[in-house]
Amino acid sequence: MKLIYSILLSLLLFSCSNEEENKILSDTDTFKNSKILSYSKNFGHSGDEIIIYGENFTTDMSKITLTFDNVPATIISSTLTEIKFILPVVASVVPNLNLSIPNRSFLNEVVNDYNGNIGILPTISYNNWMVYTNLNGFSLDVKKIQQMTADKMYVTIPSGTGGRLIYTNDSGISWKNIDDNWSSLSAFHMTSNEGTGFNSNGVSLRKITNFTGLQVFNQIPFITTIYVDDNLNNATFITDKGKVYTTTDGVNFNQVYVTSINTTDNFPPFYYPVNQKLDNNHIWAGGINRVTTNGNVNTFPFILFKNNTTDGWKEYSFSNEFGFKSNDLAFLNETSGYFLSNKYFNTPISSKIYKTTTGGDSWSLIYDGLPFLHFTFKDANTGWAITTNKIYKTTDGGVTWQLNYTHNQDISNISYKDGVVWAFSLNNILKFHIQ
Repeated sequence: MKLIYSILLSLLLFSCSNEEENKILSDTDTFKNSKILSYSKNFGHSGDEIIIYGENFTTDMSKITLTFDNVPATIISSTLTEIKFILPVVASVVPNLNLSIPNRSFLNEVVNDYNGNIGILPTISYNNWMVYTNLNGFSLDVKKIQQMTADKMYVTIPSGTGGRLIYTNDSGISWKNIDDNWSSLSAFHMTSNEGTGFNSNGVSLRKITNFTGLQVFNQIPFITTIYVDDNLNNATFITDKGKVYTTTDGVNFNQVYVTSINTTDNFPPFYYPVNQKLDNNHIWAGGINRVTTNGNVNTFPFILFKNNTTDGWKEYSFSNEFGFKSNDLAFLNETSGYFLSNKYFNTPISSKIYKTTTGGDSWSLIYDGLPFLHFTFKDANTGWAITTNKIYKTTDGGVTWQLNYTHNQDISNISYKDGVVWAFSLNNILKFHIQ
């Protein structure tokens, strides 16, 4: 009896083994139509693990050839419905994906921003700037930035005689056109709800919801600063002439303040606006005051701001800085911030950096030197600033600056958030990752 059981068990094991062998043979040797249905991520960095999901793949990794612009990827594992691999190092950020398995005919049904391919950014380095090419057919002469996360950002760029508001959610591999602006310097503010916010379009204000449904709903001309809550109801606006409007329903606006700074039609105080916004009660806008003495016109920078819930709007003038104009503002929190001003003679010839620990009520000069165009700060010690094609870094809160990187094109703007510094030239995106 034991002998019979042993024979039956052997036959059963042989049968199972034979079925598994036939399954593997069928898996690799029988012609089948296969599909690529989706990816675990549509973009990543060289070295990242990605999974391709689909139908009728193979369990035999040795049969798989996966390339990106003819550069092979390393296969980690495979099943009939999943292939796990490592993104290779490639030259293009959107290389052509090609998957090949003997006796397989592939249909790629992935719908994404890369025509079914996978975006590949350079390998993350914590010691060097990484540079990749902008593929979107327009120059990245970035004027204003609202960085949402490490990968998501809204910026304004020149377009024709005006400007354009654009958006990326994939680290700049692709950009989505949001709206036209009356100027690349005009204001916008987008909320944490993707593709939703307010945008100034010259003589009017636009409400944007989910990237669509643009509508002109209020005639407040030439808005240069905007902040709006996520509900699109509570908002604050500052015009080029220094008029401040607020709303609590997103429709009806009341003027609550007008600047005391001298204004003219040709040169309003916020003709070259800079601003920083934390919420509706913490907003700083930098402008230019013009004073005529004995027929001579002198200019100096000033800040219009609100830094709490009770004091209302205030002004701070840098009245000794003749010939300087406001260039940038950066606030770490409600009290600590930095102000950058430039002195011009056709081009910037020098700059000064001021620091406040009182929310803007008082300022101290901490730097006088290189003609920085823009700056950004990670914390009270670490920051970056740009001038021509160079990026400088500070580790002592803006008191001293050291050359950090030199590019082959002039750099137009810089921003930091969530461990990543962004910078832009006409054709390239530059990024630095912080550990």
